[in-house]
Amino acid sequence: MTKPDGLLSNMNFMQKFIGPENRGDFVTMQKWIGENTADDTDLLLQMDIEGAEYDVLPGIAAESLARFRIMLIEFHDFDQIFNADTFNRLQSLFARLSETHVLCHLHANNTVGYTSVGGFTIPPVFEATYIRRDRVRGDLPHAQIPHPLDQHNSNKRPNVQTPHFWAH
Repeated sequence: MTKPDGLLSNMNFMQKFIGPENRGDFVTMQKWIGENTADDTDLLLQMDIEGAEYDVLPGIAAESLARFRIMLIEFHDFDQIFNADTFNRLQSLFARLSETHVLCHLHANNTVGYTSVGGFTIPPVFEATYIRRDRVRGDLPHAQIPHPLDQHNSNKRPNVQTPHFWAH
């Protein structure tokens, strides 16, 4: 990793990976937030860390997680959802996220192959957008899935229909 060219004065580069503990080339998201965001409560998180989200997100304190106004997260391993350990890990994380945020968009990433289980096509990767609960007025209706503005991630594979019950 080298410092990217063109960083502006309000940008910070840390030569570390986000991980579940502070060791070696890794720093926890909790530590990164504490050292880089002052008291900002209107943060934006974009996370695509190839499956490590299940190790990193649970380590973020609830008060730090609530500082993110919007979170865009790519979730992996959905093709393993019928494995009890994977199901419990996903269910626990999504329940925790729903305490502070509302899922407002869900889209299957079609860049990898799909798994078929019980007549359902299961994409292993989903892209999710969350908005912090205090930014939602009234009852948020269930999102239209797929949304008319959704685009295929890859033209090499067909887009899979996201089951409507996954957004409820």
